[in-house]
Amino acid sequence: IDVVNCPYPSALSLNGPIINDIKPSKATSGNYVQVKGKYFKEDATLAKINNHIVYAQFIDPQTLSLYIPEGLSNGPAEVEISVLNKKIVTTDKLTIVNPAISDFFPKEGFYNDVITITGEGFDPGNLIVQMGGGNCEIIDATENQIIVRVPYEAGSQNIIVVSTLGVTISSTGTYNIFAPEILT
Repeated sequence: IDVVNCPYPSALSLNGPIINDIKPSKATSGNYVQVKGKYFKEDATLAKINNHIVYAQFIDPQTLSLYIPEGLSNGPAEVEISVLNKKIVTTDKLTIVNPAISDFFPKEGFYNDVITITGEGFDPGNLIVQMGGGNCEIIDATENQIIVRVPYEAGSQNIIVVSTLGVTISSTGTYNIFAPEILT
């Protein structure tokens, strides 16, 4: 084809990338998400999340795998995909959720007591809370608070929250267990 004298120049233009979906829609640093869309091109696709260039593994023209880097703030993320000189930006398909424990109370008590853990980025339906190797009974959980019962295996330990989003976090303080009273 003679490009200069082509009677249909629009037929030669490239379509810009399209983002249809990102899964999972909530992700933590150090994990991957899959971007489904159209017009991705191997060796010509650049991806950014919150203006950070990220590793983008080309799967096929409809699928990219993006690595979520450390240091991104929690909340909705801006995802930008550029193919050659055309780009698309979306801000409503991915949320960064890096769990963190800010505090817990009370700081001491007995086995079977109830403690409240506060923080952010908890995944209420996918949590395991441990103390001293024992799993705590989860009484209630939201994205910012977890209420648990201290297990008998606890001992004086840091509180460890394991989320199935692939992140394990620990409290900075220790929950101190009182010795049970021995009645004679």
